[in-house]
Amino acid sequence: MRKYISFVFFSANIMGVSQASEHDLKVCGLQVMNNNDYAFMQPCEGWSSKNSCSGTGPWIVWDMSLHQGKAMYSAALAAMTAEQTVRVRLDGSSCAHGYDVTQMIRVSK
Repeated sequence: MRKYISFVFFSANIMGVSQASEHDLKVCGLQVMNNNDYAFMQPCEGWSSKNSCSGTGPWIVWDMSLHQGKAMYSAALAAMTAEQTVRVRLDGSSCAHGYDVTQMIRVSK
């Protein structure tokens, strides 16, 4: 029984990794609101959902209720100001407000 359980967890982990993806983009818009904890980022090139989310419009979102989300907003704002490309990581399934949820925003020179 123990071997079977280990295999199930190993298979689930591989499936999650295979769905994850990273995308490079330029940031053309950022939006935050006082009625929820999510930040919205608009890619310049347009965006179609990579996580099969239902929202219409070119938005990628993340939770800003913790300090990590605020740091991600700062990174996106700095990249937009400097006209630098960012890399976002998606898990292949997470949606919020109908849009793709990112777990990472990376700014590189």
